[in-house]
Amino acid sequence: MKYLVLFNPYSGNKKGEEFAHKLDEIYYGKTIIYQSMPEVTDFKKILREYENIIICGGDGTLNYFVNHIRGIKHKSNIYYFSTGTGNDFHNDVGNNNVVPYLINKYIENLPIARINDKDYVFLNGIGMGLDGYCCAEGEKYKLIHNKPVNYTKIALKGLLYDYKPKNAKVIVDGQEYNFKNVLMVSTMKGRYYGGGMMITPMQNRLNKEGNLTVAILNKLTTFQTIVNFSSIFKGKHVNKTKLVKFLTGNKVEVEFDEKVSCQIDGDVILDVKKYEVESKKI
Repeated sequence: MKYLVLFNPYSGNKKGEEFAHKLDEIYYGKTIIYQSMPEVTDFKKILREYENIIICGGDGTLNYFVNHIRGIKHKSNIYYFSTGTGNDFHNDVGNNNVVPYLINKYIENLPIARINDKDYVFLNGIGMGLDGYCCAEGEKYKLIHNKPVNYTKIALKGLLYDYKPKNAKVIVDGQEYNFKNVLMVSTMKGRYYGGGMMITPMQNRLNKEGNLTVAILNKLTTFQTIVNFSSIFKGKHVNKTKLVKFLTGNKVEVEFDEKVSCQIDGDVILDVKKYEVESKKI
């Protein structure tokens, strides 16, 4: 059996290729072909030529892949081997797997987000506000450090000093809601984002209705916000109604009163005031 391994050389603190070669031991005796994903110019061709494809990297690598194969019909078996640093998708569905596992059912019928007149699909979630700020600051950190990004530390810095709450209009399936002093509004396909934060523990990415969960995080006093912030990592914040509100639906529009950073599966888009998301039944 032959496997094509698509790896991200920049994942895992720029050790993506090294980590990918752990597959030599896992698939000892098998034919393995390694290729850097950023160098792939024709995804339709590789999906036609290879029956088994293994994606090596983190959430950003998966997001890159699903956006580049969007609309391409194929019969390939797509496996995932988690070698990134955030691994929110893996935390959600991986069941502690240390070997590649099939992900075809997870990368079909993905929600579509529209940001600044451009469409994207996503696996985990999209958000504006503090989460976008954290991802943007994380990208700056990666440019000058060769160490894992501590998003919790960045979030606390934002809460204490840098990030100011916004006002938000949120429309879910035609119903409009207005919020003041909002830290972030995230629309989730999965449960995790931000490198291990279980922001929407009730969300099932394979629910037949295709529903998404919208989480609106409110600004309390700085002390209250910081004290409660850690509860998000374990999903213990769901009953803290002053801190967070949840909405569920298939069509979501989020608009802030000023431009902020937006993240989609951890990838940053700057100067965003509005995003729209639509998800269909599975």
